[in-house]
Amino acid sequence: MAVAAAFATGAHAAVTADEAKQLGTTLTPVGAEKAGNEEGTIPEWAGGLTTPPACFVKGSGKRPDPYAADKPRLAITGKNLAEHASKLTTGTQGMCGLHKGITCNDGLAASQWAPEVLAGSGVR
Repeated sequence: MAVAAAFATGAHAAVTADEAKQLGTTLTPVGAEKAGNEEGTIPEWAGGLTTPPACFVKGSGKRPDPYAADKPRLAITGKNLAEHASKLTTGTQGMCGLHKGITCNDGLAASQWAPEVLAGSGVR
């Protein structure tokens, strides 16, 4: 029992105050890089979806697909995984094997309160 209790503590991650100041400037509110990549395959994050898509019906209980009419820029499947493996984590490569693959769209948006909440969390 004592051994189990010794290992029962949670892991804690912390960022410096300087790192926290980057949230909302060079980093997104959740800490990802805002800039796109040099190849142009990853665009700069520009805020994502900030309003419900036109297909949203309040009270329907259904989650709308804001990308239903979009053609994905990239689809990674088991057939072309090797071509993209150098840019994917081992875990993501494994997920491609478990599922039909990955499609890439732009659209993650953080709530307006996220920068303030995240900027103060974990700062050492």
